[in-house]
Amino acid sequence: MQIYELSSNLKQHPLIGQWLRFFMAQAEIFPGKVEIGQGIVTAMVQIACEELGLSPDQIEARPASTATSPNESITSGSLSIQECGFAIRHVCTLARSMLIASAKRRYPELWNLHQGKYRLDRGRLYLLDGTELGTYWDEPFASTLSTQSCLTFASEPLHKEGAQQSLARLDFPSKFTGKAAFIQDMRLPDMRFCLVLRGPAQKAQLARVRKALESATALRPEDLLPELLVDGEFASFTCASLLELARYQRLVDQAIARDLLVPSEPLNNHRASNDWLVEAPSERSEVFKKGDFQEVSVALKYRKHSGHSDAVFEASFDKPWLSHASIGLSCAVACYQPGESMQVWTHSQGIFNLRADLFLALGVRCTLNEAQFVVQHVEGAGCYGHNGADDVAFDAARIALSCPGVPVRVQWTRAQELACAPFSPAMRVKVRATLSSDSPLRVRSWTHTVWSNGHSLRPGRAPTPTLLGSSELADGSALPVSINAAPAMGYGAERNAQPLYMFDELLIENYRLTEMPIRSSAFRGLGAIANVFAIESMMDQIARYLKEDPLEFRLRHLEGKEHERARSVLLQVATASAWKDRHTNNEAAACDALLGASVGYGLAFARYKNTGAWCAVVAKVELTERVKVRQIWIAADLGHVVNENGVRNQLEGAAIQSTSIALLECARYAGNARHSPSWEDYPILKFSDVPVIEIVLMDRNDHPSLGAGEPATAPVIAAIANAVASVIGTTIHSLPLTPETIAKAIELS
Repeated sequence: MQIYELSSNLKQHPLIGQWLRFFMAQAEIFPGKVEIGQGIVTAMVQIACEELGLSPDQIEARPASTATSPNESITSGSLSIQECGFAIRHVCTLARSMLIASAKRRYPELWNLHQGKYRLDRGRLYLLDGTELGTYWDEPFASTLSTQSCLTFASEPLHKEGAQQSLARLDFPSKFTGKAAFIQDMRLPDMRFCLVLRGPAQKAQLARVRKALESATALRPEDLLPELLVDGEFASFTCASLLELARYQRLVDQAIARDLLVPSEPLNNHRASNDWLVEAPSERSEVFKKGDFQEVSVALKYRKHSGHSDAVFEASFDKPWLSHASIGLSCAVACYQPGESMQVWTHSQGIFNLRADLFLALGVRCTLNEAQFVVQHVEGAGCYGHNGADDVAFDAARIALSCPGVPVRVQWTRAQELACAPFSPAMRVKVRATLSSDSPLRVRSWTHTVWSNGHSLRPGRAPTPTLLGSSELADGSALPVSINAAPAMGYGAERNAQPLYMFDELLIENYRLTEMPIRSSAFRGLGAIANVFAIESMMDQIARYLKEDPLEFRLRHLEGKEHERARSVLLQVATASAWKDRHTNNEAAACDALLGASVGYGLAFARYKNTGAWCAVVAKVELTERVKVRQIWIAADLGHVVNENGVRNQLEGAAIQSTSIALLECARYAGNARHSPSWEDYPILKFSDVPVIEIVLMDRNDHPSLGAGEPATAPVIAAIANAVASVIGTTIHSLPLTPETIAKAIELS
């Protein structure tokens, strides 16, 4: 039996009753993490079933709320199972231990007679002869947890029927049958429907917004005017029904298209190419250093293209601005009761952080204290990162102040979703690798330099609000510049910048931009996307130059016991994809020839944040007039897997989104005006282009659980890039992998 130190969330919320409650043959669990489509609520219920000996129908997971839930900060970083799952398992294990201890005290002779052998059935404790000793509902469970409480992983769960099985997703039935399941479905009595007016620039120009609305109403003078709210640059109108709102929205859109002109500044080529990143004001930090390094970043800074000698390889790698591009639009509902509360229903990933910023922005206006701002999570558009959910929640709360006692609903438009939500920042990564002189050749030294805006502008982490609407108010403050997460949280732009490979000398440095041309914040994987793309592309480039197999070249840099799990996922994905036979499969080669396609395979590997799950990927691509990803193989080591179906869904979803990012996605703009307001301007992967995905999960039930949401994101992108490089014979240096990008790579090779 292993004993674990309490996690920080349990130290902050040490009472069993803050996580788990029993009543009338039922149990409630209170996760502080939220459901954003990743199946986390199902996993938490399964954990509780396994530890308590209850059936799924006996457990209800309560939606996260600032009024009732433990504060577990943000649902991000693939930490829900590691943090919240750990807490739920720990609390349930302790509750079971307390039930057993109580039975021992009350029935010592019976307990000894049966040598402590028992069974739990639907929360009732029995001896093997059927004698009932008690239930969870007989015990008070309000005690403080001990830092020495035993936590065993469920290698032998009490709930045998669910042991090592995947509990079916609890949220699917209502979604598949069309019941009200999302925040967009919420309807409250006397609800009003609102639209916030924003132009294509980062701030709407109030005079033009007024003109747009006046033009719209002039077109329909017979209609009643909607309720108009103007507060500084923040403008909205409110209607009694969705039908009325839709009619005015259409008229306003027409007026904006005619009167709200896009700034005349042409597309900035330097921003389009990412060269501006190395010229922008920034602050340098040294992330990691091993060995005797001279200052080399200045020499690399202005080098435009890659180059190498027999011993030194240099290259830069670019990632564009990315949009979350949620198919479901951001939505929120709010209701203000003067002197009592401000209630907000939202699909935010961080309800406590959002509450803090709502209070900062609006507390003085409504004379409520922070606790009177009640933020309730309701499922909405799933998102890995900081999308528009927090911003639209502010929009609803601000409008609610002007409609006391009446619930208001705000939903963004498609153009607002693609143009106004925070973006994943553009990045440039420059790598310099030096080879050893011994045989076989290895990478001796590695310099990795990152230029990027910060990757976090989430609410609740700055002295001023970070919500878009708050900066538009008459008394609002300018948005702060985005920051990076602390090392303990896995960094931001620097995430996965430190290769896991064994190099004698290593220098990792980061230049965080101190100006923010476009609002940037968290996106799935954060800086790992660009950093793993750069690392794995360079490893392939060197292997190709040395005429070595990319797999063998990587394994040579992952020796020793500390890299055993890394080597395992690489070998597993190689086996699953028949890596060694990829060039000798005559049947597949003949088929490719008939199709007139060039086919390539690419390999990539990373350990997420260098502290999370290990993931290795092989991608098979077909290159004709464009890139098509045919198949992706993923091998993942996530420690103890709670719900296998959930894990597979997470990895498959990451592979699909990453394929879209690798092939298509790039946000474009001129000046500070976004130019990607529709799916035509910001295309994403179509169902017809989704690759075949095969997943191999390592058997690691004796290890702690690790998150599945983000480990595959960056390796999939890097593997696709390496697969294309294997076809054209040269390294790809920019995303996405469009025909233009590939042609440029060939031209510069």
